[in-house]
Amino acid sequence: MTNVVRFPSEKIPSKPENFGMPPMTEEQMDDYASEVSANICSMLIAEFIENGFSLEDANDNYFKDVALVLEAMRSVVFRMYNKKHALHELADSVFMLESSDKGMVSIRMLGEEDEDDNPGS
Repeated sequence: MTNVVRFPSEKIPSKPENFGMPPMTEEQMDDYASEVSANICSMLIAEFIENGFSLEDANDNYFKDVALVLEAMRSVVFRMYNKKHALHELADSVFMLESSDKGMVSIRMLGEEDEDDNPGS
């Protein structure tokens, strides 16, 4: 298994300003980011349950991981609005974008090797 996420670079549109969304106050943006994040996390948890994961077996660390995902979704919304979020610095220091000559963009977590980089293991 690999830790590289590949995206077709030709499918990445030039960044439209706020994706056509109306301007928001800081409070509205925070509420919107929270709502979007909660919706995405609800779908993610439902997918886990559908695939046999039980919340009854979940411990405190599970909920911390879900909280991290929730906050990461909020940071995506904040970045779309060019607003700072505490996770931006972390994401920028941990992940590296790489473009290939095949028109693909990969996001690699620094410090982790791709299986292709280590064929002998």
